[in-house]
Amino acid sequence: MAWLSKRKENIVFEINPFSCPRGVPTFKWQAAQRLTRVASVVQSLCSGIFFAFCLAARWRWRVAIGGIALTLAIAFPGSVVMAAPLTPGNLVVLRIGDGSGALSGAATPVFLDEFTPAGVFVQTLALPTAVNGAHHALTNSGSAASEGALARSADNRYLTLAGYDAAPGTAAVVSTASATVNRIIARIDGNGVVDTSTRISDGYTGNNIRGAVTNDGSGFWTGGTASGVNGGVRYVPFGNSSTTTLISAAPTNVRVPNIFGGQLYVSSASGTNIGVNVVGSGLPTSSGQTTALLAGLPNAGNPYAYLLLDRDAGVAGVDTLYIADQTAGLQKYSFDGATWTARGALAGVVTGLTGGISGS
Repeated sequence: MAWLSKRKENIVFEINPFSCPRGVPTFKWQAAQRLTRVASVVQSLCSGIFFAFCLAARWRWRVAIGGIALTLAIAFPGSVVMAAPLTPGNLVVLRIGDGSGALSGAATPVFLDEFTPAGVFVQTLALPTAVNGAHHALTNSGSAASEGALARSADNRYLTLAGYDAAPGTAAVVSTASATVNRIIARIDGNGVVDTSTRISDGYTGNNIRGAVTNDGSGFWTGGTASGVNGGVRYVPFGNSSTTTLISAAPTNVRVPNIFGGQLYVSSASGTNIGVNVVGSGLPTSSGQTTALLAGLPNAGNPYAYLLLDRDAGVAGVDTLYIADQTAGLQKYSFDGATWTARGALAGVVTGLTGGISGS
C-alpha cells in the first residue's frame, strides 16, 4: 500500500473555518501534498470541487489519512459492508452528513470520500446506519468538532475510525450512555470491506469517542473522553462485545491515538498532557499504563492529529514530529535522542495530518 514518491513529506492539512456564501455552514476539508506546495493546493481546491460542495449543501469534513481509496458501499444481508478494492495513492476524507439538512448534535451518517492527490473526487463509501447481522451502525455527532479521527494501521492494511451505534437523528448522541448506545469501531480493509462488529459498552459514556487505531487488525486502541474510568485510552479486541481494558486512566480526556515505530501515542489538550504523549511501552494491552508528554513539548496549544517519522540514522527510532494544532498551526519538531526541539510552524487551523518517507 505504498503511496509516497521518493523523498516526499506528504501532509494532510485541514483549514477551518472556510466561509461559504448564502449562509451555508462552514465545513472542514483536507488535502495531501508537499509542504512547499500548500498554497497552490489551497488555491486549486478552493476554486474547484470543494467550493462547489460548499455552495450546494451543508457538509462537515473530518480527519483524512492518505494511502487508500474507497468506493461506493453495497450492503449484503447479514454480512459486512463491501466496496470495490481500494486503490493505493489516494486521499480519503471523512464527511459527516449528506447535505439534506443542517448539522446538529444528533447522530449523523458518516461517509468516506476518495480524492486523488490533486483533489479530484473519485467515489464515496457510506458507513452503515443500521444493524446488519453482527455489524452495527456507525454515526457521528453532526456538531462535535473533536470526533472523526481516521487512522491507518501500522501494517498499512486497514483504515479505522470510531462512532456510535445510533440511528441517524438520535438526539444528543454524545450524551448517550455507552451501555445502551455502544461506541463502535470500524475497520476497512484493502478490499473495501467495512467491519463494524467491534463494540464498546463500558467506555466514553455520556461523552465523545474520537478515534481508534490498530496495529494489524486484531485489536484497537481508542481515544475519547468521559469522567473517571470511562475515559482515557482503552484496548479493545477485534469483534469485542463485552468489557474493554482501560489501559491509561489519566488524562481522562484524550484525542487521537496512533502508532509509530511500534509505540502507542495519543494527543491531548488536558492538564499537563497538552500535545503528543507516549502511552506505556510499545503496544500495551493491560491496565496501569502511564501517559506522558514527549520531552521538550511546551504543554500548550490545541493538538489533534500528528505524524512521527524516522529520518535521522544517527538517532534511534522516530526523530521528526509534525503536529496538527488548531491554535498553533502545523508544527514541526526534531529529536536528538533526549528532547524534542521546535523547528517552525505553518500558521492555520489544522486538524488532520498524514505523511511518510519513501527512499533513503
